[in-house]
Amino acid sequence: MKKNVKNNAKNKNNKHHSEITEMQSLCEAAEHTVTLKSKRGLQVLLEKIIEMAKNSTNLNVQLRGYKCAMETYEAIEDYEKALEYCKPYYDAEAQLQREEAEVKIKELEKELNLTELQHNMELEKLKTEELQLELESKNNELSTLALALAQKNELLARMQTQLLVAQETVRRKSEKEALEQLKTQITSFLSSEKSWYMFDQQFKTIHHDFVQKLSAKYPQLSPIELRVCALLKVNLNSKEIADILCVETKSVEMYRFRIRKKIALSTTINLSNFLGTIFLD
Repeated sequence: MKKNVKNNAKNKNNKHHSEITEMQSLCEAAEHTVTLKSKRGLQVLLEKIIEMAKNSTNLNVQLRGYKCAMETYEAIEDYEKALEYCKPYYDAEAQLQREEAEVKIKELEKELNLTELQHNMELEKLKTEELQLELESKNNELSTLALALAQKNELLARMQTQLLVAQETVRRKSEKEALEQLKTQITSFLSSEKSWYMFDQQFKTIHHDFVQKLSAKYPQLSPIELRVCALLKVNLNSKEIADILCVETKSVEMYRFRIRKKIALSTTINLSNFLGTIFLD
């Protein structure tokens, strides 16, 4: 019976090792194909990578596959697709970290001869660390979402500028009208609240009533300044914040100055660090 159990465990380990090796080979091939700019070949590889990640029970295989898909789509500037695989990547990462923490807890329970009080304190500490890891994973996911939105808005802004140049060169009325219509659509998207709404919904699921608490503690902060605070909390820089809010970078710098003044923050304290740790108790 014991021999069968050992053989099953050995077979499982061999299978996992084989899957990891295969996934590594596929990801290396995808990275190489990006440099060759072969869209068809790259698409076939990505489909294999994603299918393997979805079907595998090995979290390391899932993690490698989703990361490869995310980074590859980002490399070819398909930010929407890259964003699609952010969540499964961070979910797999969080699950792996939880399982590692659980293994560590079990090992401690077996190996350490603790008193009841010491034992409970150590378990509580590990559970706190596990929750912290989960929070960090969610924050990484939130930062990735924010950066993807910023990149998308930046791309649209560049397209808008290029359209203005193109309008000066075309002569046909139909072409001018088509360019004007496209420019209007881009302007409408950039001036809408869609990017902020997407970020805000995800932010609230992680940090809950952060904005409400901040507003209650510092009622002098304006709605736009509260938005800047939320974006600073996830460590975005002024350029990235400007892209999401569709404003000039210098406007964000002015908001940061006003926020510091309104909350009476010392110049020796980093504003992002302050917002990242406030209300943690």
